[in-house]
Parts: sequence; structure tokens; C-alpha cells
Amino acid sequence: MTKTEQIAYHEAAHAVAAIRLRRYVYEGFVTIVPQGAVLGQSHIDSASALLLDDPVYDGPEEIEAAIVELLAGYFGSVRAGCQRAKAKAGSWGDDKEAADLLELIGRKRSTFRRRAERFVEREWSAIVAVAQELLAHETLDMFEVSFIADVTRPQALVELAEYRRARDAAAS
Repeated sequence: MTKTEQIAYHEAAHAVAAIRLRRYVYEGFVTIVPQGAVLGQSHIDSASALLLDDPVYDGPEEIEAAIVELLAGYFGSVRAGCQRAKAKAGSWGDDKEAADLLELIGRKRSTFRRRAERFVEREWSAIVAVAQELLAHETLDMFEVSFIADVTRPQALVELAEYRRARDAAAS
């Protein structure tokens, strides 16, 4: 597995978790394009903020969803075939953010690690679809992710193409 593939699966797991688990994911992006020293990005605009009064964290369920989202990246990489040590090294920032949130709500990491691992298993086909699109396009907005992750509905691919045409036409 190449480093780029590892990043794509890691970031795809974050992005799918965000759209499936959180209520307020309308803006933002996921990319495998290097951003300075950071090799991957998926933190949907304010998703990485650690402020409890942030509108992203509308109650404890949203904080718990954010923790699962943060931990899902590691399991996405591992499920794709990345060595655990490399996946762990690529997840250190996510682990730090998750630890900060866990401390805020007084919950145990092991519970959320299990939830994140089960999430990745359950949503694997959506994660693969998003990772493949990341490898092809490098950056996706969250509307694209929502269409791509809807793998069980063939019409979603038509809607994705229509969305991209409309977005590209508006940009030109």
C-alpha cells in the first residue's frame, strides 16, 4: 500500500463518519493533497475545533460522534491493509484530539475505539468508494462525499455528476 493510498482510506473513513454520524456537515472538504506539513485533511471546517460551544457540538451525542470520526481514520487505514504501526503514526493528531474530547466528557477511549472499528466495518463499501474518488480527484467537498458514499443507490452517481456539472458551471 502506498502512502497516498493509506492517506486516502484514512481520510475517507473520517469523511464518511462525518456525514453518517454528525448533524451539521454541510461545508468542508476532504483531500489527500499535502497541506503544508499535513499529508491529509478531512476535518470538515469546524469538526476539529475542541470548543464545546461550537455549533458542531450540539450536545454530547455530537461530541461522541466527533470522537468516533477522529478514531475512524486509523481503522480505515488498517482495514485497507496498512500496517498498524504506520496507521498509528498517521493518526497521532487525531488521537490527540480524541483524547482531549474524551477528557472533556469523561469517557473511556476503549469504548470509542470499538465503536469506530465497528463503524468502519459497517461502512466499508462507502469508505472504499470515497477513497477511490480521492485517489482519482485528490479533493472532494462534503456534498460529493455524501453522493459517493450512497453506494447502495445507483441514482446517487447521476446526482453526483449533476452536482459537479452545476458546481463547475457556477465556478466558471
